[in-house]
Amino acid sequence: MFYNLFFKILIALIIFITLLICGIKPHLHTKILVYDSNFEQVQNDDSSQKSDLQNVQTKNLTLSKSLPQKTDNYISEVKRNKALPQITKQDSKQHLQRTSTIKDNTVQQIKKPASSIKMQPAKSKKTLESLAKQEEIAWNVWRSNIQNQIMNDASIGGVPNGTVFKFSFVVDRYGKVSNVKTWSLNPTYTPLAIQYIAPVIRGYQGHSILDFPRSSNRITTTVDGGFKVSQVAKYSKPSDYNDIEKK
Repeated sequence: MFYNLFFKILIALIIFITLLICGIKPHLHTKILVYDSNFEQVQNDDSSQKSDLQNVQTKNLTLSKSLPQKTDNYISEVKRNKALPQITKQDSKQHLQRTSTIKDNTVQQIKKPASSIKMQPAKSKKTLESLAKQEEIAWNVWRSNIQNQIMNDASIGGVPNGTVFKFSFVVDRYGKVSNVKTWSLNPTYTPLAIQYIAPVIRGYQGHSILDFPRSSNRITTTVDGGFKVSQVAKYSKPSDYNDIEKK
């Protein structure tokens, strides 16, 4: 009941307001301006095109006035300040010649190491023979010195003249002595050889008398020698040996 009354009153008010507006007739706008960035206004009349053209010409004129005018003096100044070198035919020929010269020099530098490699001349037969002879002399001197030193250092008494003693041992290039053997051609006196000669030989270990000749490539060598007991000492000479080192 209440709702029906409310709707009747609302309808009556709407009708009243509508009649009131019709009676007053308020002034309404005849033009509507719509602003939307998604729309563009396109005018097809000639007047709008002319106005747009005039606006564009006005803007171009204003822009041209604002920019510096490129006069003849301005152009000549730019050319004078930023002039590029003109490549003439002569310059191009010089460039080609310079390029070819660089290429030739590069080729020569590449070939130079090959030509600069000097082959070691092969040693002549005479040179090899001379070196072998020097080596032989050095080793013969080395053996003679050891032989004479052992004769001096090994003193054996009470042995009849004519008794022969022999010895043999191995020496390496560092002066180490090994495989020492001593004996007598008369087996009766071999114990004396072991007693008096062997310790002398072992005592030479590390001594300069065992240093190899400087030009030698040997690692080890064997020393063989001996002496005879007599009233007159007879020492060895390098010519008593014939030690040739084979390369």
